[in-house]
Amino acid sequence: MSEFNEFNQQGSVPERNTGSIISHAFEMYKGVFLYAIIAMIVYILLGFVIQTITGFNSGSMVEEMRESGNYNFNYWNAPGFPLYVTLSGLLGLLLAPLYVGLIYMINKYNTKNPIDFSDLFIGYRQNLVNILIYAFLSGIISTVALSLCVVP
Repeated sequence: MSEFNEFNQQGSVPERNTGSIISHAFEMYKGVFLYAIIAMIVYILLGFVIQTITGFNSGSMVEEMRESGNYNFNYWNAPGFPLYVTLSGLLGLLLAPLYVGLIYMINKYNTKNPIDFSDLFIGYRQNLVNILIYAFLSGIISTVALSLCVVP
């Protein structure tokens, strides 16, 4: 992987003011909008499958909390919740290469290179282990940072 040089090409760069940066980002997003929708649909469908497998139903849990008036609800005792959180974390980790592919497609669009549907899955073909390690470490850091917001 020492010869990975897809990002060495210079694409269009916006001026250094807020309006042009936002316009440039929106133009890049418009170019790969359908691919982002495909990635989102994959994530939603697999999330639904996980929720079905674990038996965890967040809607009924919220409704039960609302009806009972019990705001000291213990989430970890909810049926299927620990398994749901574990499988959702694993899903996020395994879909990280898909999001890398989306970023790669945006870069190709910015450098005016033709985009293929298979580019969405480049993260699974190149640097998979590095992407998974990065996603795992990012998840741990995010979890620790979030817990530091709750624990004084």
